Amino acid sequence: MAWVRQLPPLLAQTKMEQCTVPAPVADTAAGVTGSSPGAPLQQPDLPAVLRVIQASREAVENKVDGLRIDLSLIQWDLRKVTDMVTRLRRAFFTAEDDLTTLKSQVSKLMSSVTTLHERAEDAENQE
Repeated sequence: MAWVRQLPPLLAQTKMEQCTVPAPVADTAAGVTGSSPGAPLQQPDLPAVLRVIQASREAVENKVDGLRIDLSLIQWDLRKVTDMVTRLRRAFFTAEDDLTTLKSQVSKLMSSVTTLHERAEDAENQE
């Protein structure tokens, strides 16, 4: 990108018939091929420069559009994952409540079994 810093002096020379243009500028911006660094060139072909700028702009716009689509897909996936995590948390808390209820019922059942067992022993002892 060093050639970008050389553009202001080049623009100042545009009134001259010929100017010296560094190779990267000549190759990419002016549309001139086969040049060597420091070789004298004709005025840059402005329509060619504009075509290069337009093509670059379109390429950047296409890339930005592609990135917007990618971002939208990522956001959609993130919403799906967030929804799934929310449902899993609800299911976990529901299962935890169900487990607590089941423990309570098992505890009551064990208490009843113990009471029945004690009554059975008392009945055997009374016989």
